[in-house]
Amino acid sequence: MDLFGYKSGWGDKEGATPTVRLDVFGMRWNLWEGMHPSLASSSALFNRDELKSGSNLYIPSFLKIPPVGNVLGHNTIKGWFKDAPGNNDEVPISPLFARDLAGRTVYLGTGPEQRKSDEWSSDSRIQNAHLPKGVRLVTDQQINKLLENVFLTGFRTLEMSLNRIFSPVDMPDVGLPYVYSSANLYPYKLRLDTFYIDGWKLPQLEMLFVNKTTPDKAEQVAADLMKRWSSRPEGQGYDDFISSCGDEFFEQIFTDGCTLIPTIEAFNGYNKVGANFELEGFWQGRAVQGLHTIKERRESDAPEGTILEVIRPGYMLSYHVQPAEVVVSDGTKYVSPHNGNPKPKTPDLRLPHQRLSAKWGAAWIPTHPIHFEAPAIWGWCAKSSHFVQSRGPLWDPLHYYYESVDKVINSYENDKLKNNQLLVRVPDGMKERFYPVISMRGYDIMDRAELKRRYENKVLPLTTLRRFDDGEDSCDVGYHPLPLLFEFELDNWWLPELDPRKRLSEKVVPFKEEENICPIIESSVRPASYIAATPHDIDAPWFRDTSLMVTTTTEAIYDYPQLNRYFEDLSPPELIKAIFPLNLEYLEDLFFDKEETHPNSYEDMESLNSGLAQAVIGMSEQAIRLLRLRHNLYRNSKEEYIKAYWYGTPPSELYDILAATSTEDEKSQVPYAAFTDAPVV
Repeated sequence: MDLFGYKSGWGDKEGATPTVRLDVFGMRWNLWEGMHPSLASSSALFNRDELKSGSNLYIPSFLKIPPVGNVLGHNTIKGWFKDAPGNNDEVPISPLFARDLAGRTVYLGTGPEQRKSDEWSSDSRIQNAHLPKGVRLVTDQQINKLLENVFLTGFRTLEMSLNRIFSPVDMPDVGLPYVYSSANLYPYKLRLDTFYIDGWKLPQLEMLFVNKTTPDKAEQVAADLMKRWSSRPEGQGYDDFISSCGDEFFEQIFTDGCTLIPTIEAFNGYNKVGANFELEGFWQGRAVQGLHTIKERRESDAPEGTILEVIRPGYMLSYHVQPAEVVVSDGTKYVSPHNGNPKPKTPDLRLPHQRLSAKWGAAWIPTHPIHFEAPAIWGWCAKSSHFVQSRGPLWDPLHYYYESVDKVINSYENDKLKNNQLLVRVPDGMKERFYPVISMRGYDIMDRAELKRRYENKVLPLTTLRRFDDGEDSCDVGYHPLPLLFEFELDNWWLPELDPRKRLSEKVVPFKEEENICPIIESSVRPASYIAATPHDIDAPWFRDTSLMVTTTTEAIYDYPQLNRYFEDLSPPELIKAIFPLNLEYLEDLFFDKEETHPNSYEDMESLNSGLAQAVIGMSEQAIRLLRLRHNLYRNSKEEYIKAYWYGTPPSELYDILAATSTEDEKSQVPYAAFTDAPVV
């Protein structure tokens, strides 16, 4: 079990409210009381003594330069064992920051990662408009200066063993490398792993942040707002009314618990995009169900739903929404300057898209300027309770290659902040345009010298991967599969509800989408070319065994057999065994006897909130029991374990399997916690 507890003060002032950052059973939470997390605070996420000692931090000492602060920008999940090769220590599962409909920056990192029904107001009428409990407003100007000016991205690196050989605990004489087959068919190996578009742009919500105050105060300021509107000079329009009230008035009523519902000034308007993908401006905001009542649809050259006129402003309290009454464009006269461009392709939702709504046609693959006119909108999936993109041009850098990828990688090479070597500056030019999905030139190979170069030059990520540019496209535009062991979110022991077979209610492709599905890539990298491009000082089993690299058949289901997991209801047992990822095979029994906690961790938690330490202890106990359950199922019922992984069986069902199939003698040989009662997950 990993339980990391670090106490620090966010912000520059001495005595700032302490923050404890926890890593419990691989789930990393950012908990704070009364303060906002700074991306570059002077006191930093880790104090200077911890930075010097470097204990339990998987960062080279040359990078432990204060101030550090929160450089991840995500809630992450971390494997307590080796799920896959490479340095994918922390996998993002949700962003810490987003922008609400009014353009305010909000912090999403407190509370549970999955926002289930009880995280919203009990009033169903405002659930679609209201942010869940625990979301905080980011008011710290230091944070706001950094957000969208630095990258908040990690990398998922498709590396393999160079020379490390591992032995399964039940086969100590057998040596196995970390390896996946057909490495040449994965040209895109150094992949961005982030919820922030192009690595820096905040996810856009269509929800509003509201300060919670006493009902009397909130209702009084709401009444004052509507009285001002009713008594405005005759003929005064919405724009002039807003100007006449002044910014101070609206800031004050916001502070007092009444948020003006944005209309023409909302942050969800269409983009005006130039022929070379440059951002030329924005249309006015669009009507949102629950926040706006459409009183009239009018002919206009604006995109459909664009708010043309405000008949009556609206407001939101923490327990009530008074929708704004608006006139919108019917879209009949809207003509895009890019109408000659082709219609976009639709992502195949039967494939893993863990960060996308499971609604056919709601999002599309952006390859031309017209595809970026509608904004990308994010929110919480009602079915899985996870934070996902609900519609618009798709952002999924794990499975598609974007024009921005190399720009981000280059910035990590050259644009680190002088005062914080873990933060990387966003080049000004990146903010002025959009970046489409494109084909990939060249391909990523493994090179031992690349890791040394990055280490010596303090370049993140620390990886053996580098681009071999032969001047040719290595694949077409399409979906880049991940080897099964790299689809961390689809491990049934972590987040089983993200499996596309569980998320997708309409598993058959809709008729209107059949001819519009984006294909899986066809890699043109042949084994001989891949081997020739790889430095020959790599003496790895996968390099010596050329059978692990194959020539494409141009049939995705054969080139990437792990996709049978999603396309086929039944798969041959030999196929499942052949591509089953290795993880618990390398865990020794002694691992489960270790108790890794940091001194004063519980005292630090108690200083934050009475009872927090006990809650974390409970989570820790649940965590170790779940890990023991997984380990015991692997050791005692390997066939069931492998099939369960393949089919995405949730832990609650696996507990039943283990309890039913284990004999009393077997139960006596394993930790008791695996058989008492099922862990809550």
